[in-house]
Amino acid sequence: MTLARHRDGTIPAFGAIAAVIAIAGALLQTERLGLNLLLAGVYLAGLAVGALFFTAAQVVTGATWSDSLRTIPATLPSTLPMATVLLLVVFLAHPETYSWTGEQQSGLRGVWLSRPFFIARSSLYLGLWMLSARLLTRPAASSRVAAGVLAVLALTGWLAASDWLMSLTPQWTSTIFGVYVFMGFVVSAVAAMLLTCIWVRVRNPTCRSVSEGQLRDLATMLLGFSCLWAYLWYCQYMLIWYTNQPHESTYYAVRTGTDWRVLFFATVVLKWAVPFVLLLSRAGKRRLAMLTLAAGSALLGHWLDLYVMIVPGVLPDRPMPGLLEVGLALGVGTACVWTLRFPGLSTTGSR
Repeated sequence: MTLARHRDGTIPAFGAIAAVIAIAGALLQTERLGLNLLLAGVYLAGLAVGALFFTAAQVVTGATWSDSLRTIPATLPSTLPMATVLLLVVFLAHPETYSWTGEQQSGLRGVWLSRPFFIARSSLYLGLWMLSARLLTRPAASSRVAAGVLAVLALTGWLAASDWLMSLTPQWTSTIFGVYVFMGFVVSAVAAMLLTCIWVRVRNPTCRSVSEGQLRDLATMLLGFSCLWAYLWYCQYMLIWYTNQPHESTYYAVRTGTDWRVLFFATVVLKWAVPFVLLLSRAGKRRLAMLTLAAGSALLGHWLDLYVMIVPGVLPDRPMPGLLEVGLALGVGTACVWTLRFPGLSTTGSR
């Protein structure tokens, strides 16, 4: 029996529940629909980008420890078509999500922040990621191809973060923002891979496709990448706080104000502090319960991180998530579980 075989209706049932909750939320909070579709689209696209980075890095470095796990990051980019649909709905049907669409921009900013050019660039990013996924899934993918994919991901990931997220507050800029967002993508992808491997081990403790050593390696990667993400979070926040320039500090003034402060710092707790505490020791890396909690916390923290990046720039006085956020979060989770049905990862296979 493979991981792809789901003989019950659990996943469709969760999908139906998520759809009902999301539709109810959309009817009650229409002004938040574009923002939440953007959040869901970026979340799914980020999982794919992070998985492509993992696969390309393994090929470039010649790593062999993850050979039996390659079907996991190879399947995560299947979320790209869904992400593309969600993002294009935002860009085409909800242009009010971006304040600059109703303003006249001058100079180079006016050229860059024009809707046709914006949509064309976004389509290019998504198309290049799909092409990268196709190239990396070839049996004979070379290190040169993987190195080229890494270069493409670095450039397009940085530009996509600037276009889709930073331009929600067009007057604010940060040179580290693109790297920060990209590292968040990597954290979420590694966490999703770790959860999937745990699920395989729980279903069949004697599974040879996913060894205990590989689980520990993935846990170590999650710990390392989450620490790097936290370092970037600290660098961006501390430098802006220290210099206290009006055109930079307004971004954090909203997010550290009374309404958003709890959610702002909860992101760091979920995405870094919890995985750090649970995975720092050897014992934590050997217990499936600890690994599950750490990976789940990182994925939830990534969703909250995107929420704090997106919503305050448009609706600064409405911090708390509602039915729409809950429904779409459940929907994204269900879509990820449905996607991670690996036909090539057998619970009885050998390494």
